[in-house]
Amino acid sequence: MDHLRAILVLLHVLVISVLSFPAPVGMMTERAFSHPDTQASFQSYTDALNAVGVDIDKDEFQQLLWDAGTAFISVRRKVVAPMQPYVALTGTEQGWRMFGSVNRRPAWLRVELKQDGAWRTIYEMRSDEYTWRRQQLDQERVRAVVNNFSWLHSKRTYEDFGLWLARRAAEDFPDATHLRTSMVRRALPPPDELRAHGMPEGTVLWETEYSLDKHR
Repeated sequence: MDHLRAILVLLHVLVISVLSFPAPVGMMTERAFSHPDTQASFQSYTDALNAVGVDIDKDEFQQLLWDAGTAFISVRRKVVAPMQPYVALTGTEQGWRMFGSVNRRPAWLRVELKQDGAWRTIYEMRSDEYTWRRQQLDQERVRAVVNNFSWLHSKRTYEDFGLWLARRAAEDFPDATHLRTSMVRRALPPPDELRAHGMPEGTVLWETEYSLDKHR
């Protein structure tokens, strides 16, 4: 019995180890490769390689990554295919993936409230000043949802999320009339500039307004 248990544990560890190999599925598309942030990353990597004597330009580097990535995914798909029934049975498949590139122009969620005819900010991501329902909104699973919005993806989900916020605001602020959500896109400045001047104002996108009377 001990030997059987050891074999089963070994097989389980083997399956989990194989499944843990990186799978940049969402990044292996022409749209993802052509994204400005991805292109900027390719240029940074190319510059770093050039600096240590590797003669390669950005287009060559990009093609190399494309060929290697598509070949790797093809091989990985074949290797994990026989393991899928076991994964489905045990519920051990990871439902999310690590990010494929750095978002160099992220957008921050901002929530504003209209009271007495004037708008005021009540929540902004990563802010110590605007902290309405911060315990909820900074929770890691909520942040995973909002992360798509920071890339300006999933606008319909963003609007549904805004409705949820409007219902909560209607409960918390009985005298408020409207809630407004927006994504504020900022290019991340270098550390010395950030220390000297703080975060730039940014560009307001996806501004959406909700009447709170509908949710009371």
